[in-house]
Amino acid sequence: MNAAGTVRNSTAVAFLVDTNILVYRFDPRFPDKQAAARDLLRKGLVEDSARIPHQALLEFVTVVTRVRAGSKPLLAQDEARHETEELMVQFPVLFPNAALLRNGVAGLSRLPVLLVRRTPLGLRRTLRVGRDRV
Repeated sequence: MNAAGTVRNSTAVAFLVDTNILVYRFDPRFPDKQAAARDLLRKGLVEDSARIPHQALLEFVTVVTRVRAGSKPLLAQDEARHETEELMVQFPVLFPNAALLRNGVAGLSRLPVLLVRRTPLGLRRTLRVGRDRV
């Protein structure tokens, strides 16, 4: 109960960790994003609320081991494999199966999807796509 005499109820909700969060965790070029990614992963670990799709782990290894023009990869191949193994120990990893696919398809059919396209001038345009929108 708070000072006003009302009771607040809240429910923790699990969230999916996007590939970008995993990559920013190891990318020193963007310290603010690195700190935000670290904090989000830490919170998800403490609250047992973060879930990592298997595809995000595959994409993570690809991105952090990619050689960039004028610089080295964020992680060496063996470091990326080690970090992936650590993530798999620390967080639940969602692997595709029939039930997961059905849940995903059901969710997609109910929710609108936002698509971002670049116009010929490089401007971003957001389109809303859903069951009854095109």
